[in-house]
Amino acid sequence: MINELDKLIVGAAATMAIIYLIGSSAIWEITKTVAECLLVIPVLIWAI
Repeated sequence: MINELDKLIVGAAATMAIIYLIGSSAIWEITKTVAECLLVIPVLIWAI
């Protein structure tokens, strides 16, 4: 389960980095991605 959580964190970081590189006009996408991560991570922790 820890490995899955690590993959999620790395994936989220990579996604945010890619969106950031695309341009500052994608700030909403970054915000949405962060919000989704904040919703998903507690669910995974609860599932463990």
